[in-house]
Amino acid sequence: MKPVFNRPPLTANDTAMLSPGRIRPEGWLGDGAKNALSALRSAERAVRESAIDLKTCEFYRDLGLLSATLGDEDGLSCTAEFIERLKATRKENGFFGPEDGCDLSAQFECLDLLLEYFACTTDRSALEMIDGFLRWEYLNLKKRPLNGFSAYRSGENIYVALKMYDLSGQKYLLELCALLRGQSFDWVSEFNTFPQIRSMSEAMPWKDLEKGLKQETERGKGRYTELLMRTHGVNVAMALKTPSLLGLIRPGFRETQAFSVGWSKLLRLHGTPNGVFSCDELLDGARDAGTLTNAAAETLWSLAVLEEIDETNREIPSAFEKIACNLLPAMFSGDGKAAQRLQTSNQTRIVTGKENYYNGPESGNSFVSVDSDPFALNGIARMWAYAARGLWYQTSDGGLKAASYFPCVLAAVTDGVRIRVRVDGGYPFSDEVTIGISAEKETEFPLYLRVPPWAENPVICLPGGEIMAVKAGETTCLRQKWDKRSLVRLVLNTRARARTLPGGLMGIMYGPVLMALEPAQGEDASKLRLTEDAPTKTVNDTGSWRDFKTLVKLRDETNQQVTRTLTAYAFTEKRICAFVQAKTEEHDA
Repeated sequence: MKPVFNRPPLTANDTAMLSPGRIRPEGWLGDGAKNALSALRSAERAVRESAIDLKTCEFYRDLGLLSATLGDEDGLSCTAEFIERLKATRKENGFFGPEDGCDLSAQFECLDLLLEYFACTTDRSALEMIDGFLRWEYLNLKKRPLNGFSAYRSGENIYVALKMYDLSGQKYLLELCALLRGQSFDWVSEFNTFPQIRSMSEAMPWKDLEKGLKQETERGKGRYTELLMRTHGVNVAMALKTPSLLGLIRPGFRETQAFSVGWSKLLRLHGTPNGVFSCDELLDGARDAGTLTNAAAETLWSLAVLEEIDETNREIPSAFEKIACNLLPAMFSGDGKAAQRLQTSNQTRIVTGKENYYNGPESGNSFVSVDSDPFALNGIARMWAYAARGLWYQTSDGGLKAASYFPCVLAAVTDGVRIRVRVDGGYPFSDEVTIGISAEKETEFPLYLRVPPWAENPVICLPGGEIMAVKAGETTCLRQKWDKRSLVRLVLNTRARARTLPGGLMGIMYGPVLMALEPAQGEDASKLRLTEDAPTKTVNDTGSWRDFKTLVKLRDETNQQVTRTLTAYAFTEKRICAFVQAKTEEHDA
């Protein structure tokens, strides 16, 4: 399917996301995606006979997304069978799926699944189901307003409605978006003011909130329910894109600035060293309290959508890369069959239970396998597909834009000419990127290359041998003719450096990569300290991203300087990545 750009009166966009499957992940990203898909395929038989509810809808959306991303026909066939089951629940008025009062969270998952399925198969029956349900909403939501989680996750609904408007131009869809806005939690105001300045542990102990929720069960929503919903990590993650989506319909200063203001405050008040925010399950301050990994997945998707809407915001791709290359691989076991529901940055042990968490899942930060629970990867496995979708975009002037350089192969069509782009180099665990461009015939189109802000004296080596100096943090446009064997090389000259992390701790960053110490068995590494100017040296003798290491000088409890080897956070299970900062006088001494 061709990339879809906004129709008037929506605000025009210069970049559009490519269909699932147009960007095929390779290298470390591809290996992880294949393992996750294999795990879902092994669990699908156990899920096949399950009732259609939120968990089942989440499972098949994960399966459908990964199957489309990797071009797996068997996985797509299983997804198609589930869609047929959905069709069997469809009523004459267009409603489908489980009846759960006015909480439409399961339907929102299915709408996304149907839209993504159409984008990779062009099966118009999927569009018919979406249109029928959206028309049901348009006619019935005034009598049956949104309730429960769906009132806080309506951005998912609005996203699909806007995509349908871009495809069909039907005016009722814009009116439906206005109706959804009026029935939903006001995330525009929430992110502009961001009142959640305290951790939930400090603001209200879980036992008090739980008691209040029980009292409100019979009479419906109240202040305890709203507090739960507005601080729930997955709700917040999904809502990050909502103000900008609303701004496409009715542009305004508050909608435009909501993400930047809210994201900045969210990271300052609740940020974690690995690039996301603490939520176990509710926002719990800038401390290493743990993060719901499905909240991290939804944050990544929100950032990918925001890159399409607000392509000039430089913090979006940087945040996207940090989450994708750190949390994502660390969420999964080596074979991809098990995943964490909670992940902590300084993760020195794996435990089952709610120990040290606000109200996290009973599984704690343990790895739960699909062998014991077929829904173990729900809402998490899709993150591999999200990471691929956010790498490249098509531009309104017929060009291609790179937001990141994770290994992948891209298939696109520009001006009627088929283009294939291969990205090699193992980024971000390497500071050189090779971009091979193959056009079926010589053609001219612009190639937009984002230069990451952490690059030092970056250069681009052009196909003709010319070397072009570029600025870190900016996007460079290469407008020239491309043939069957055009090669572009981006040299970033990245160095590992000590950086201040949320919570006032220090860590070593190599570009977006967070480095971590894997303590030896029985070792207490919690007393090691890091200075702002700690000497570092990065080595990779084999060229494999798993052998990527950084040597760093730390201070032990006696203030002696010791050299330790750090590995990429992404490929650790037990680790310390956030260190107490050594005082200046200690360092000088």
